Amino acid sequence: MRYPADSGVLVAMLLNRISLKPGEAIYVGPGDLHAYLCGAGVEIMGSSDNVLRAGLTSKFIDPDELLSLTDIKPRPPRFVGAERISLMTHYECPAQEFRLDAVDLGPEETTLTLPCDGPAVVLIVDGSAEVVSSRGVIVHLHRGRAAMVEACAGDAVTLRGHGTAFVARAWARGAPHT
Repeated sequence: MRYPADSGVLVAMLLNRISLKPGEAIYVGPGDLHAYLCGAGVEIMGSSDNVLRAGLTSKFIDPDELLSLTDIKPRPPRFVGAERISLMTHYECPAQEFRLDAVDLGPEETTLTLPCDGPAVVLIVDGSAEVVSSRGVIVHLHRGRAAMVEACAGDAVTLRGHGTAFVARAWARGAPHT
C-alpha cells in the first residue's frame, strides 16, 4: 500500500463513478471533489488559486481548507453538450472564461484558422501540427505536446497538420461560435 495512513481513501466511496466515452465531457464546478481512475482526459479550469489535494498524494493536504471549500451536495453529473461545426466539436461548457474545442484535422494535412480574443492553448492528442499565431510565430507540435498562443486583440491561431487537437481559448460569453 502506498499511503497506508491516509484516511482520504474513504472519500472514494462517496464519489459518483462516471465512465465517459470518447468525445463526452462533464463540467466539474468549483468545490466539486473529483479524481481520475483510468484513461486519458483533457481538463481545463478557470483562473483559481484554490486547487486542493484531498489525499493519496505526497503533496501538501490542508483538510480544514478542503472541507471549507468542498461542495458536498449530492447531484447527478453535469454532462456538457457538444456541437459539431465543420472540423471542430465545440463543448458547451458553462464556464465564463474560456471555450474548448476539439479539432479534427483528419489523416491528411489540413489548415484551420480560429479567431481568438485572448490567449489560447493548443494541445495535440494525435498526429502533429504547426501552430501559427497571427504574428507569424510557428511552433511544431506532436502528440502529447502543447503550446500557448499569446494574447493580442483580434488575434487568430492557425493549425496546419493532421490528427486531433484541443484548443482552449479565452472568450467573452455571447461571442460567435467559430
